[in-house]
Amino acid sequence: TKYHHGDLRSALVAAARHILETEGREALSLRAAARAAGVSQAAPYHHFENKDALLGAIAAQGFDELANAMSERMGKESEPVARLNASGVAYVAFAVHNPELFALMFGGVTATATDAPTDTPVPPTATNAPPTATPPRVAAAASPSEFEVASER
Repeated sequence: TKYHHGDLRSALVAAARHILETEGREALSLRAAARAAGVSQAAPYHHFENKDALLGAIAAQGFDELANAMSERMGKESEPVARLNASGVAYVAFAVHNPELFALMFGGVTATATDAPTDTPVPPTATNAPPTATPPRVAAAASPSEFEVASER
């Protein structure tokens, strides 16, 4: 359904994602997303049954972005080992640059195929929480500034 400001479903997902990234998951609600999108508190229910459905749509968007980031970085390499390394770097970079989104994606809310914004397959479950302790080698490689430098190469 189109509204005066465009596609309300997309506007709600964008507003909710902004809240997730700036204020955290605790601050996110359908009401908060409606307020941020400038619509009535009832409007989100035309597109999302509940908060979990909205979270699932955000997670599905994140999986799509992660797949694109990994494919883009892998596409710059021709050797299989370099492609594998590139996919791993893209995965870690995505996690470092999108901590709240990454935690949502791998922290318990299941995105369904109907939530996916594209044809990207969504895992049937997303319940593997990120590890609580990052191995020192990964932590050393996961500084955002290092990934910014690596992405400029």
